[in-house]
Amino acid sequence: MLVSMIDSSSPTRAEASDVANAIFDGADAVMLSGETAVGKHGPKAVDMMRRIAHATESRLREIPRESTPSQRHMDIRHRTAALAHAAWHLVYDLDLPVVALWSESGGTARYMSRVGIQTPIMAFSSDARAVRRMSLLYGVVPVLTETLPVHRSEFGRMIDEHLMTRGYAQAGERVAALAGKPFGKSGRVNTLAVRTVGSDE
Repeated sequence: MLVSMIDSSSPTRAEASDVANAIFDGADAVMLSGETAVGKHGPKAVDMMRRIAHATESRLREIPRESTPSQRHMDIRHRTAALAHAAWHLVYDLDLPVVALWSESGGTARYMSRVGIQTPIMAFSSDARAVRRMSLLYGVVPVLTETLPVHRSEFGRMIDEHLMTRGYAQAGERVAALAGKPFGKSGRVNTLAVRTVGSDE
């Protein structure tokens, strides 16, 4: 996307606009290839891409948005797509800083990413392949865990520990949580809740 940086230390205005427009259009990821593989300014190209993305995402957060669920999934009344749509409204109505969810194969994280939410989406899974795939989804921070919770309360404590340890939320803050039972199986997410971090509720 910044092909002129193979030889030049800065991109053209058109290339910078292309990166920004891709992000405005909802691209999950933007990519460099020749700029870093054979270019003379690989680190500068990466930093330039990061700076453009950061500025664009900062602007996106200032613009009033609406949930943008997949129309096809809404038409067939897909449960997970509907939960993601509801979570979008919950996050904005209550000003929640994070969405935490269990997404064994990555489907729930994908639906949550597609609705255009501007808060971090922490997606827990015990499937390493799914975690690698989720790392390309917009706004998703995948978390690989070997421990499968048995109850939602155990998952809640897992969420709390992860968010507080990494500085995404503090005790007493509320976050959105999506999960289903049994953990470790795909297609089971059926619950959306507001969780108070550090609470046993």
